[in-house]
Amino acid sequence: MFSVFHENKFKSKKGQVLPIFIILTVVILILSLISVNIGKVALVRTDTSNAVDAGSLAGGSAMASVFNNVAISNSYMIVAYEEFFLTSSIQIAIATGILTTAMVETIIGLIKGGAAEAAGIAAEALGLPSNCNCFGEALLSLASTFDGFATGLAVTAGIMTMNAAGVMTWFTRTIYSLIVSVTAFYIAQKFFFMEIRRQAQAGRRDALKLGYKFAFKNSGISSKLRSENPLEESFRGMLSSLLSFGSLFNFGNVNDLLNFDFTDLDLSTFSFANSRMTFSLFLSSLQHSYLYIYPWTDRQLRGHLVAVAQYTQDVNKYKLRVTKMPFAAEIGILSGIVALSFAIKAALLAAMASYETSSLFYGTASTFFAVAAGCAAMICVPITAPAGLACCIPNATAGSLDNAGALVDNALGLVSNTTALIEEIATFPLLVAAETGLTTGSTVMSPASGQIIAWIDDIVHNRMLYMASLQHHEGAELGIWRTRYPNMFSYSMVNFNGNGEIYYPNPNFDASIILVDPLPAGGISVPDINSQCAIAAGQVESIRDEKESLLQLADDLENVTIPALQEQIDNFGSSGAELDLEELQQMLAEYQYDVTEYRYQAFELQNEIDVIVANNPQCSF
Repeated sequence: MFSVFHENKFKSKKGQVLPIFIILTVVILILSLISVNIGKVALVRTDTSNAVDAGSLAGGSAMASVFNNVAISNSYMIVAYEEFFLTSSIQIAIATGILTTAMVETIIGLIKGGAAEAAGIAAEALGLPSNCNCFGEALLSLASTFDGFATGLAVTAGIMTMNAAGVMTWFTRTIYSLIVSVTAFYIAQKFFFMEIRRQAQAGRRDALKLGYKFAFKNSGISSKLRSENPLEESFRGMLSSLLSFGSLFNFGNVNDLLNFDFTDLDLSTFSFANSRMTFSLFLSSLQHSYLYIYPWTDRQLRGHLVAVAQYTQDVNKYKLRVTKMPFAAEIGILSGIVALSFAIKAALLAAMASYETSSLFYGTASTFFAVAAGCAAMICVPITAPAGLACCIPNATAGSLDNAGALVDNALGLVSNTTALIEEIATFPLLVAAETGLTTGSTVMSPASGQIIAWIDDIVHNRMLYMASLQHHEGAELGIWRTRYPNMFSYSMVNFNGNGEIYYPNPNFDASIILVDPLPAGGISVPDINSQCAIAAGQVESIRDEKESLLQLADDLENVTIPALQEQIDNFGSSGAELDLEELQQMLAEYQYDVTEYRYQAFELQNEIDVIVANNPQCSF
């Protein structure tokens, strides 16, 4: 063709321009094919970017809602703690007031008992039988008077210690109610936190499902769907192949997805016609795995594939603000206060009995000394002196002996009274320690075994969601011309922190894209995970934390609260104070049932762990 043109280039012969038209036609066809390829590449690129943007924003927005819900729930925990601490502080203040009243009455009883002891000692010195003489009438009369004073003082001391013992009964009941409220709050906060964590984990799974659905719906697949509906029976086989497709590759990171070579991959084993029902069935099967792949073949039997990987950290780790004292220590202090209150009451009752006995002896001694004083007056008259002497000495001796017995009983009452006062004084620091122990202290990581949870301080999470998508499309065979398309990869990183805070609760978490294509040097910095094993390990860890929390609750009830209640029941029964006995016994029975229930729930959770481990033999837990 070109030789003809060369030979006739200076001649006006037919066919001279034909080669030029042929060349132009070929060039135009090549440029057309190139423009078609470039246009398709640009379209696929747009679809891939739209997929990750829509999917990551949908998943990130759902995760923001999860965090907002946690923040709102955390506000309820804060209010519950503040109400509990206020109520507990009021109870401790009431207990302090009751104890102060008992201590004042104890001090008055001690003063009265001491005065009675002093009067008795004076009477003992004045009422000696040696004073039975002409001049002893006045001394014996004074002895009788002092014993009369001692009688009244001892009676008053007995009344005051009896009143103090009665006040201590109300003090004990106040501390008992505090033990019940602390136990109830401890259990309620623990269960509320476990429910918050359970809901957050369910929300994370739903967020991942939503992200996948939006990504695949915006990946351009829907524009290539066919309207025909395959038989339902064949769907199950295709779905089985589809769901197992992603597990053939070890994608531990979205960079692995980017670097995977699809050139020699035979998609015919996994692909099928891209019908609407197929795609709908695929979307309904999406869960929360790390990677999903949707392959299909077109009418020319060319293979196509859309892969979407998504990751966000689990929400099973929390920083929890707890009280300064763990539950066992707090109940231990309150139980110690209860034990002291019973010891104080026993000492006061012993002092009361001693004072009452001494008052009887003082009264008898006063009578004997009065008779002896009258007999001593007869001694000054010679005619009646022998009779007076015979009357005075026995009465003075009897009065002196009774007075000595009164002094011993009075002294025992003073010892018991002093013991009660010392124990009352020692109780005040324990009340302060109990209240201080209920104030907030440090933060600990969940599950915070044995700790009284005040509120959630934070969720251990970077507030990021990562999504990557890759589209692989086979080219067409057009004789000598073969079209090929590069794999299109896009990714998106979403931060859903916004202005939200878990503490102090500010439910303003909001999702926004912070990083998109182009790919930075070194790839995308996301945690390396093994898809299925990471999911299974997260599930096992969460269930194990919940199981440990239930077992800790059971142990605390069994080893701390139940023995404390049993001791109170025994003490209430022995002291005759049966007003709250039935309520205590009912509470004890409920706690014993709770122990059994918590251990059974922990057993069921262990069964769930065993099932997950058995279904994932390739993973290490």
